[in-house]
Amino acid sequence: MKYISALIAYLLPLAAFAQDSAPVTSGGSAAPAATSGVEGLIIQLGLIFVIFYFLLIRPQQRKFREHTKLVSSLKKGDKVITGAGFYGTVLRAGEGDKSIDIEIAKDVVVKVLRSSVSELAIDKSVIADKADKKVKKGKK
Repeated sequence: MKYISALIAYLLPLAAFAQDSAPVTSGGSAAPAATSGVEGLIIQLGLIFVIFYFLLIRPQQRKFREHTKLVSSLKKGDKVITGAGFYGTVLRAGEGDKSIDIEIAKDVVVKVLRSSVSELAIDKSVIADKADKKVKKGKK
């Protein structure tokens, strides 16, 4: 994020410099300048595209790649959370299959699309145990 703000801070003065003020005629109205308006417009549109790319497009592409990698790496025994909010354990995940079987309760198995898996479920008790061990090591 700090790189993006630095890029914007660097490019904004350039965009302002590119906008040339039109010469004023003796009547007090500005004379139309044909070429400077087009150049300024191109620079502004380019600047807007760069900002959109770094703030919207690039993070979305990264998120899509991570989700695709997650979905393709699912295996039996993984604890997952679906897009509908079901917590479950993967029972069957074939390599080329578009669907997987998830056990959401004892003897309750549902078949869902691989793409509907939103994330791997992390057991919070395991995280708490690891945090406690780190705290104990720091006190010694």
